[in-house]
Amino acid sequence: MLVDVPLPGFLGSVSDTDRDGREIPACFPIVGAALGLVAYCCSWILFALLPARTAVAMVGSVGLVLLLEITISGGNLAVLSNIISLSGNKSRDGEHVLGSSFSSAQMIYLSLYLLKIFSFALLLLYDRTSWLVIAYTMSYLVRSQLAISVCGGGSEALIPVRKEKYAVKLPWIIALVISFVVAGFHFFPAVVFVAVAAYFMIFWLKKMVVDKFGTMTSELVGAGGALSEIVFLLIGVMLLVRN
Repeated sequence: MLVDVPLPGFLGSVSDTDRDGREIPACFPIVGAALGLVAYCCSWILFALLPARTAVAMVGSVGLVLLLEITISGGNLAVLSNIISLSGNKSRDGEHVLGSSFSSAQMIYLSLYLLKIFSFALLLLYDRTSWLVIAYTMSYLVRSQLAISVCGGGSEALIPVRKEKYAVKLPWIIALVISFVVAGFHFFPAVVFVAVAAYFMIFWLKKMVVDKFGTMTSELVGAGGALSEIVFLLIGVMLLVRN
């Protein structure tokens, strides 16, 4: 049986025989860093082609958000929008259902996209594009921790691991090393802040899954990652954008 691992679509799915409890969770922050690096490189190409920084911010924010959504096959923001728009309706077995209010989900979906584009625009405008690497690295760290977590009694993790402590710690180590290397001295406090935010987001998202859904799914992992991306981008805007 194939399991839909919430990594970019070109990496495909992962079968049960491929899981050894280490490599898959460790790959998540590396994939996030690669996506952030793609956005970073594209932004510098835009800086070279367009004379005005405001033009780069306007064109790049829309273009990069669309590029990254296409790269990861999209859908995560849509699921997140449906979750946020839950009106409390329940299915016959008592579990919450997604997409209870289509019009509400559409509005939330558009708002999340605009918020993401706004964050990209400010980071580009104030030349803080290296934060994109950090934000995506840490958001995929969140995905890794959700994917290996066991939520609900008797349920199995989306990616079962044999060495749980190792599988938990290694993605954290990789994500923090990448983030601190990219940040250097100037962004050091912001990376510490976002690491603390990631820890509490993982805790809160796990609790929300237990309370509302009972078990972790690839859609919920993707939605949690999409939410963390927006939060970490906004942290970068708040801490690094200065006049």
